[in-house]
Amino acid sequence: MPIETIEDAERFIKRWMNDRGYLMGELSPDGITFQLNGKFDTGVAFSIVHPKTLKRAFIVVAQIDIHPSHMKALKDMNPEDLNRFLGSLKRDLFFTIPTFTFIPHGASIPNAVQFNKQISFDELTEGKLYNNVEYTCRCVLWVAMALTGKFGQPVEGES
Repeated sequence: MPIETIEDAERFIKRWMNDRGYLMGELSPDGITFQLNGKFDTGVAFSIVHPKTLKRAFIVVAQIDIHPSHMKALKDMNPEDLNRFLGSLKRDLFFTIPTFTFIPHGASIPNAVQFNKQISFDELTEGKLYNNVEYTCRCVLWVAMALTGKFGQPVEGES
């Protein structure tokens, strides 16, 4: 049965998240019809959000916050190496399915990277949900691996 309303989409997504044990909570902040928060099989937190500005679509969102020890390492890099590292990371992420945003936008060193994948009601299936959540969460893991590969494991005790 095709999804026709926001309520149908929310019920479908909530049931899908519950069936897989992903659902961790719900929110309804201003400007949002619904926000369902979950944790994927890999342990990555994600949200499925319906902004009121989208009539027949919703967004899968995941974000990685840069650990303070990695932030310090980024700040300590010389500008040429920093630009090369971040440019390489951006090039890698450019070829991922979700879109990405360095946060804050326009900053020379991001403190987070957010990933988004929009899904229209007409393509809403359990398989599409799984694939798009997986793709979005996989991007978080890619950034974590890139930072850990460059700077080592985050230093414990720093937060």
